[in-house]
Amino acid sequence: MNTSAFRKLVIGTALLSGFSYAEEQAPDHDPSDLTRATTSAYAAMSNNGDFKVSVSGSFQVNEKQEAMLTVEGTMDNQGHYSDSRIQYFHVFSVDNNIVPKVAASIDIIDNSAFTTAALGGIANFQTGSDKINLFARAGVLGGEYKSDFTKVMGESDSVTYGATGDIFLIMKPGKDGTYFMINPEYTYMGGSINTSVLKTTLLASTPLSQDKTRWGQIKIENTYGTSESNHYSLKTDDTVVWALYKAFF
Repeated sequence: MNTSAFRKLVIGTALLSGFSYAEEQAPDHDPSDLTRATTSAYAAMSNNGDFKVSVSGSFQVNEKQEAMLTVEGTMDNQGHYSDSRIQYFHVFSVDNNIVPKVAASIDIIDNSAFTTAALGGIANFQTGSDKINLFARAGVLGGEYKSDFTKVMGESDSVTYGATGDIFLIMKPGKDGTYFMINPEYTYMGGSINTSVLKTTLLASTPLSQDKTRWGQIKIENTYGTSESNHYSLKTDDTVVWALYKAFF
């Protein structure tokens, strides 16, 4: 069983959450607002030695719309290419007291197991409390598995399609901007190979500078997934810890 290939598959699938995850810049540089565009960058390293870099540039479309383009790449602890993502993120302000902002995104994800394009949307729901914020995301995707992975699974048809959705519950215990996030996400990819992934993320984030342009984050990700074909069935249950340094510009 090629567990390395499958691990890259589920990690790459988990990255599809990235199209919902465009972290935003409020006037006080608050990365907990997931429905605004930002000009920012971050670098991250995992407990496995993987290294990730992400750069985002934003621009104002009009008074009620803004957009962001993100480019992201990851290499493993051997210095080899692991995965990459390009995302276009478009935010709309809505005249609604319950859902004041929504955003749409287009994501292209590539890794050693598959390449996909995803169309999704995220909405901000007001909870009535300044200390609790809620976001919900849903999306559809299509693409193809890489030939090496289809061979591992004993299949020749590489086409895949599916859907993904998750919830972001954010809690702010104090006034310094520090926040905690719980994010369960489910992704399904169908075709000759059926892949199901549940990723649960716990994140703690705190400002490192008084002007809140520099942030430190610790993220714990547990990914449980299965991939099945007519010939093989693969499973994974993996937990990774990431340390991130994020800067706004």
